[in-house]
Amino acid sequence: MPAPSPRTAFRPHRSRLASTALEVLAVALAIAVPNSLASAQVLEPPSHLEPVFVLSGAHANPSPVEAVVWQDFVTMPPGTPWLRLQFARASLDQGSYLRIVSVRDGEVMTMNQQHMAQWGRTSAYFNGDAVLVQLIAGPNTVGNEVEITDVLAGEVPDGGLPETICGSTDDRVPSSDARTGRLGNGCTGWIIDVAAGTNERLHLSAGHCFSSNTVLQFAVPASGSNCALVQPPVSKQFAVDSASSQYVNGGVGNDYWVFRCFPNSTTGLTTFQEQGAAFTLATSMPAIGSTVRNTGYGTDGTNTNGAAATGSCGCSSSAGTGTRNQVQQTHTGALANNSGTTLRHQIDTCGGNSGSPLIDETTGFALAIHTHGGCSTSATSANSGTQVTHPGLAAAIAALCPSCAQHTAYGTSCFSARSFYESFPTNGGDLAGRTVVVTRNTLGGYDVNTVPLSTFDAPTGTGLALTDDLLAPAQTLPFTFQYAGGSATSVRIDSNGRVHLGTAGASSASPTAAGLIASATPLIAGFWADLLPDGSTNTRNVFAHSPSPGRFCITWNDVPFFSATGSITFQIVLIDNGTDDRIELRYQALSTPNRAAIVGVSPGGTSVDPGSRDLTAGPFSTAADLPMLRVAAAPAPSLGATVTYTVSNVRPVTSLTQMFANFASLAPTPLNALGLDAPGCLLHVPLDSVSFGPLLVSNPTASFAFALPTATSWLGTSIYVQAIELAPANPAGVITSNGLRSRIGQ
Repeated sequence: MPAPSPRTAFRPHRSRLASTALEVLAVALAIAVPNSLASAQVLEPPSHLEPVFVLSGAHANPSPVEAVVWQDFVTMPPGTPWLRLQFARASLDQGSYLRIVSVRDGEVMTMNQQHMAQWGRTSAYFNGDAVLVQLIAGPNTVGNEVEITDVLAGEVPDGGLPETICGSTDDRVPSSDARTGRLGNGCTGWIIDVAAGTNERLHLSAGHCFSSNTVLQFAVPASGSNCALVQPPVSKQFAVDSASSQYVNGGVGNDYWVFRCFPNSTTGLTTFQEQGAAFTLATSMPAIGSTVRNTGYGTDGTNTNGAAATGSCGCSSSAGTGTRNQVQQTHTGALANNSGTTLRHQIDTCGGNSGSPLIDETTGFALAIHTHGGCSTSATSANSGTQVTHPGLAAAIAALCPSCAQHTAYGTSCFSARSFYESFPTNGGDLAGRTVVVTRNTLGGYDVNTVPLSTFDAPTGTGLALTDDLLAPAQTLPFTFQYAGGSATSVRIDSNGRVHLGTAGASSASPTAAGLIASATPLIAGFWADLLPDGSTNTRNVFAHSPSPGRFCITWNDVPFFSATGSITFQIVLIDNGTDDRIELRYQALSTPNRAAIVGVSPGGTSVDPGSRDLTAGPFSTAADLPMLRVAAAPAPSLGATVTYTVSNVRPVTSLTQMFANFASLAPTPLNALGLDAPGCLLHVPLDSVSFGPLLVSNPTASFAFALPTATSWLGTSIYVQAIELAPANPAGVITSNGLRSRIGQ
C-alpha cells in the first residue's frame, strides 16, 4: 500500500514473517407491516407548569473570595415526584454561579452563565417537591441575580396506552447498558462511537423525538411503585445541544436524529467520559430471522418477568407495580424483515422506546433506531425502525462532525456454529412430505440434509395426554443417545413441538432464535410453535414409543395450532448408530398455520447463533462453536494519537494472526469464490494490502499500538484494516475478521 505524496510519514510495519504470511495468503487467494398500523412510541412523562415568583434581586460581592449572597427554597405541592426549574432570566458575573440542591436526596447542580445558555434556561430534573437555590457571587462581582417564574412539576402517570407487545407475554427484563439513556421528553437516546471531539461522542434517537431543551439521562433508578419517575443523579444528566442536531421525521424507515450533548455542568464530563462506552454502527443487515436486541425506556405497569401483554404498556398508580415504568429494560426477538431503509422486528416495546437501539445479538453492532410500534398477538405483526445504513443518516453524522476522528466497523467475519435452525415467520409449509436428517460429524457439529419422506413410524400405545403449554415427565430412552456436545439417557417432551435432551426443561409457546440458541438445556425443535394437544382425549396428542431396537420416536399426531387454523403431524426420531447417532425430523402432514415456528437443533447455553437458513436448499454441515474474529481500535484516530488495534476471539489453538491495511476497502468477497474452502469467510481489503503491525501469536486477544502521523495533510484519510488468522478451524485453515475503517481526524 504505497502512501501517496506528501504522506510519506505513514509506514505500515512489514516484518519478514508478516510478508511471508501475506504471500502465502495471496497465493492461496489466487487459486412487512403497513405504515398505517405503526405508531410512534414517544411517551412524555406527565407534568404541568406550576407558576412561582422567585426573584433574588441584584447582588454584589466586593470581597476577594466567592460568597453565597442569596438563597431561597422553591417548593411544589406535597407529593410532587420531581421538578425542573425554568429561569425567566439570570445574570451571573464572571466566577458567579447558581447551586441547586434537592431537599429530598441532596443532589447538587451548579450552573454558570454559559451553562444557562446550554440548558436553555432550565435546570436538571430533581427528585421531590422542593429544592434550595443559592446564588454564589464570584470575587469582586456586581449585578448577580436570578428570576424563576415557572417550574415543570412531575405528575404520577395513570392510564392505559397502545399495546405493542409481540405475543401474549411481555418478555422485557431489567438491564443496565451504560450506552443507552432516557430522554426527558419520553424517548430513548444512545451514544455511538463516532467522535465529536477528543472526549465527546455523537448520539442517536428517533427524528420524531427531536425537542429543544431536553436532557439525556443515564443510570436511571427504579420508578416508584405508583409509576412516578425517579430521576438519576445530576452527574448522569446531560443537556442536549439541539442547535447542532440533524433530524428527519419522515415516518417508518425515514426517522432519525443525530445530536450532541453538552458536558455536564457540575462535573465537566461528557457523556462518553461519564459512561465509558458507545455503540458501533453496523454497515450491513443480518439475515431475516437473526436475533436482535432492543434496550430502551418503555412504559411498564408490571414488575415481574413474563407478565401478560395486556396492560403492560400502561401503568396504573393504584396497582402498586410501577417500578419498571420508563426504566431501562431489554428483550431479544427475531429480525422479521429488511426492506429499503426499514428494519422490522418482533421485540417487545412500549411508549418511551422510540429512539432506542436495535442491536445484532451476534456482533453487538447497532443495526437500527427503533421508531414505531405495530406488534400485537398476531404472529405476523412487527415493530419498526430506521436502519443505521440509511444514506441520509450517514450524511447527517458526517455533516455534524465533518472532521471527526472515528473508527467504523464494517462487514462480517467468518465463524462456525454447532446449532442450526430455520425460522418461519408464519408457516413451515415447505417441510411437508420431507425428512431432515441430522448426523454427527467429525467437526463437532452435524451434517444436515433434507430428503423426501420415506419412513414414518405410526405412533403406538397411549399418548402423553399433554395439554396447552405442558412439559411431559422425563421419558427414559432405551439407549444412550450421543449428540454433538454431549449425551442423554432421557428426554423431556414439550407440547409445543420441542424435545429437551436430559431431565430438565420448560414449556414455551413463543418460538424465537434466542430461545433455541440460549436454552438452558440442549434442544431439538421439531416444529416449535404454539400447539394445542387435546389433553385427556389423547388422540390429537403427542406419543412416544420405540418401534425397534435403537430407535425412539416422539410423534405429534394431527396436533392443532393454538387459536389458529390447521394442524401438524410430524415426529422426532432418535436413532442409536453407535458413534454416528442421528436425528430425523419427519414431516407427514402440515396444514398451513398462521403461526410462527422454528425448526432446528442447538446445545443451548452460550452457543453461537448462525442465523436462520433454508433447510430445503441443500445439504450443509455445522461445526463446534467458534465466535467471530473481531477487530476494534481505540482511542479515536486523531492526528498524532497512539491507537491500539485489537483482534479478539483468536482461536485457542496454534495459530498466526496478521492485520492488513489499505487506503481502499473491498466489496465483501467470499473466500470460497476465490478457491479457498472457508465457508462464511469474507475478504474486506484488497489483495495488494500490506501487513499492519507485527505478527500476532497470543489468544484470545492480541493487540498492538500504532502512532498516527501528525501532519494535517492526513486529515480525512481513511485506513481500512482486516485481520486474517491462519488456524485449523476450516478446511482452508484461514479465518477472516470484520473490516475496520479508521478515519483520521482532529
